[in-house]
Amino acid sequence: MSYSRQFVVATVNTCFGRAVIEDRGIEAVANADVLLMQELFNPTAYGLEPSLHRQGFELLAARGHFGLGIALRSSSAFVYAGKPVRSTVLQQVSSIERTLITRFSKQQLEYSDLGVLAAQLETPEGRRLTVATTHLPVVTSFRQRARFLTQLPLELADNYYDGLLVLGGDMNHYPGPKRADVSFRRAVALTAVDMGNEITWPSRGERYAGRTFGRLLGGQLDDILYRGSGIEFAHKEVVDVASDHRAVVATFTVSTNQ
Repeated sequence: MSYSRQFVVATVNTCFGRAVIEDRGIEAVANADVLLMQELFNPTAYGLEPSLHRQGFELLAARGHFGLGIALRSSSAFVYAGKPVRSTVLQQVSSIERTLITRFSKQQLEYSDLGVLAAQLETPEGRRLTVATTHLPVVTSFRQRARFLTQLPLELADNYYDGLLVLGGDMNHYPGPKRADVSFRRAVALTAVDMGNEITWPSRGERYAGRTFGRLLGGQLDDILYRGSGIEFAHKEVVDVASDHRAVVATFTVSTNQ
């Protein structure tokens, strides 16, 4: 008999860890089975693991050198499959970019690379799926960003990503997806969650930006993409968290048939 389970994924740019450090900072995504996080450039200093635990999530992996993390809701029906987390560096961050981000954040950062962090989960019936997070170069670094989009398909071709895959992240395609993004999606057979006209940056919670900049020049920087036979998109929300980005929350149905 065919049976399916609901699977909720949220991608959250944490704004240098702020979303997970602040009390109730990720309350709006508390129903997600999985958090795909960016800008976690110093997980230990953020107290990332206990902070997530207090908000109902268990940390599966975090890599400060490219600011990526994955967490699973403690009460989720989905479980960590036990296969090692996959962490792949695709590019190194320029010294100029690292210096600018360090000055802007006013933090000691481990930030040195750009890449992909992935983990495998299972339904209680044993159906396996892979979740992954990434953070692309800023849109003004268009050559570096274009190069990243040609490297990413090579990574996603690895058999670690076979079967069901959900990829979420800060794609930095301001004000929305570019031709290179569409070509990338086609190359790896990924379908993007339909974002409509939703703005994901800046957050409406940012007082000045929400009133002025966001209304005039806001962009759709964050995405969730998926592929595989047995996963279907149901609906999405774009919600405010304690960050300069809004979080994208996508609900899928996953068939438990292998």
